[in-house]
Amino acid sequence: MRSIILMLLLIFSTAALFAQEYEVKGKVVDAETGRPLAFVNMVINDSNKGGVTDIDGQFILSSTVPIGKLRLSYVGYGTITYVIQNPTKEQTIYMKKESYDLEEVEIYAGENPAHRIIRNVLANRNINDPEKLNTFSYTSYDKMVITSDVDSVIARDQSKLKDTSIANIKKFFDKRDIFLMETVTKRKFMKPDRNYNKVIAHRVSGLKDPFFAFMVSEIQSTSFYKPTINLVYKRYVNPISNGSFSKYFFSIQDTTYTPKGDTVFLIAFHPRKSTNFNGLEGVFSINSNKWAIQNVRTEPTSKKDMFSIRIQQLYKMVDGEQWFPVQLNTDIALNRDYAAFKSNDSIQDEINVVAIGKSYIKDIVINPELVKREFSNIEVEIDANSAKRDEAFWDKYRAKKLSSKDLETYHFIDSIGEKENLDRAVYTFRALMTGKIPIGKVDLAMHEIIDYNDYEGFQFGVDLQTNKRFSKILKLGGGLSYGLKDKDFKYNARIGFVLDRFREFELDFSIYRDVYESGGIQYFDEQKTLFNLDNMREFLINRMNLTKGYDVGIKFRALRDFKFQIALSKNKKFAYADYLFHNANPLLSPAESIFHFTDLSFAFRYAYKEKFYKYLDERVSKGTKYPIVYFKYTKGLDGFLNGTYAYNRYDVKVSDTFYFKYMGTTNLQIQAGYIDGDIPYCNLFNGIGSYRSFTVYAPNSFATMRMNEFVSSRYLAVFFSHNFGSLLLKGKTFSPEIGIATNFAIGDLKYPDRHGNVNFNTLEKGYFESGLLLNKIINMRMYYLGFGAFYRYGVYSLPKTMDNFAFKLTFTFEMFGQ
Repeated sequence: MRSIILMLLLIFSTAALFAQEYEVKGKVVDAETGRPLAFVNMVINDSNKGGVTDIDGQFILSSTVPIGKLRLSYVGYGTITYVIQNPTKEQTIYMKKESYDLEEVEIYAGENPAHRIIRNVLANRNINDPEKLNTFSYTSYDKMVITSDVDSVIARDQSKLKDTSIANIKKFFDKRDIFLMETVTKRKFMKPDRNYNKVIAHRVSGLKDPFFAFMVSEIQSTSFYKPTINLVYKRYVNPISNGSFSKYFFSIQDTTYTPKGDTVFLIAFHPRKSTNFNGLEGVFSINSNKWAIQNVRTEPTSKKDMFSIRIQQLYKMVDGEQWFPVQLNTDIALNRDYAAFKSNDSIQDEINVVAIGKSYIKDIVINPELVKREFSNIEVEIDANSAKRDEAFWDKYRAKKLSSKDLETYHFIDSIGEKENLDRAVYTFRALMTGKIPIGKVDLAMHEIIDYNDYEGFQFGVDLQTNKRFSKILKLGGGLSYGLKDKDFKYNARIGFVLDRFREFELDFSIYRDVYESGGIQYFDEQKTLFNLDNMREFLINRMNLTKGYDVGIKFRALRDFKFQIALSKNKKFAYADYLFHNANPLLSPAESIFHFTDLSFAFRYAYKEKFYKYLDERVSKGTKYPIVYFKYTKGLDGFLNGTYAYNRYDVKVSDTFYFKYMGTTNLQIQAGYIDGDIPYCNLFNGIGSYRSFTVYAPNSFATMRMNEFVSSRYLAVFFSHNFGSLLLKGKTFSPEIGIATNFAIGDLKYPDRHGNVNFNTLEKGYFESGLLLNKIINMRMYYLGFGAFYRYGVYSLPKTMDNFAFKLTFTFEMFGQ
């Protein structure tokens, strides 16, 4: 019997070896635009076997019988049967779009069958999610082009070619794109969240600066199993997440089978019509082998954002054990309201700028032997030789050779880049984002050119700081300004030495004559960016102290997540108006209006698991998803360098942002301060008020508290705000984002009788205010305007009802997280 079985096995295996295999290959494209269609379902002849196109619309199908026809189905396109005339020739198959509406009202005999499949996916997501592995590594080749959708515009209406401007644009883009970037990156991962990406090659049309190479890792995640999906600057609820059945509608669109006999379910999804949240719509294919995502294509449901984003991901089984992404596509287009090109006829004829990114992943290793010391807070690093790779190097990693259009793009844009010095433009853009204007070897501080606060009025000035082009070690700077309201000049001069640029180890000295807010609070290394709305409070400051002095200090980064500063400061402060400080020290004048401080301070900023980009000896923060802590201790030294006040001061601030599915985003900031000595008003804590009856909203301040209304020697302040986004209101023409805010403060003042000729209150009984915000009412293209109202209540409420209200104009810079 055993010999018969062996003989049969030999016969069948021999027959299989000599069985003829038929093959057909080609690509599937959109009939209008000619763009490739990813993940089209294809069935061979009348069987249940077939396959799908890859992320570039390419396919290779094989069968043991001749392939005479293919049945193609794709959500949003008409199903077609394609007859193969010449199987030896590469096929090009065109599919036409059809109006498509996924109906929610479907009658099932029991549960929606798609739910069983999604439930299986959820049960197996920890097995299939690559980022649940202990370790992995791979190499990716990434390519991004920026072009236009002129072909789509013409495909919709051929008469547009009669428009000379459109015809010229088409002629331009037929030959080249306006941007092309390639990178090769080696990635290592260790559970739970250690990442290291080494960019070993990069090429950017028109540029040598690697700034844009950093962007690749930020476009989309390599895993579609997380509860939320980040696309560019926004977060969306994943349909593959707990609780999604009540928020998303799922429908099985097709069922096919792989050559190995696994079942593949094509499932379409979109947010239910009765819901309102940041959702996605699209289709994914679920393979019954481990109930894993085989491919997905999706985009945000909302079409009102500045960018429309579409992603595609293709997964394959690696080493027969783990599903892993092998191709990623990202299409980003400016929505019509932001189009760059317009014809002469109407706004409907706009031609949009489109970015097309493609990533090809190979050399995948599952659970390689990695150790923790291979990882640090540097998450993305660009190799020093990455811009010097030759074509032989690139050919080893490119998914396909560069087309003639790609080569022309490099040639054309590189020539422009050299002629127009585009690297300088990028350098200038980066500097502008930090509030600087590069002028040769010096940077001009933008905020010093013209500024405003209620004490100085409009102020005009100039502040210059040498940059790396002057020296990588020596830093020189200085500024001069004049206020129209206080009618006074201010100046400063600075010198610094960069001892270790990567560790940000610097020695600094400065001398100054300037004005500082009375009772103001400053934290070391606080990131006050150009679009930080907290800065709006500075316009309202109306009590400041003229200060003359000098500072010397060192700052450096250490212990991975800390940045430290140690400084010595000596200054002389002049009282505001006719304020007098009644000093208890019998050796000093009983009433002072000039105050001498000598302070020694120790400060740090702690950002747990803060990640960085690194290129050569520079690092740029990617931020952290954990709270950021600021701390400063100041020791007042009396009898040293003419200092007359002995005290200890502690400042601390903690801030964080929390995201809740279906609920929105919460911002929480807690700050506190403590002073144990007897010191003048100018160095105490003011109440952080930002009141005007109507003014610009400044987060993390008290909207209804008058400026300088309260003063404390110790205090605690809590600022809470929550943005529901578009969750509460859903309208076609009017859908502002609703936010709420509640702020609280408590404190006291140790020696209130020491302060003469000044009115103030103290916070022993607790200060309360709450507000309602209607954000994003008016779209100003680059930002949004909204409206808010705050109300003051509790012990410190004012007798007149309207005096407790403050009305606010809100700004939203969505791209910058503000």
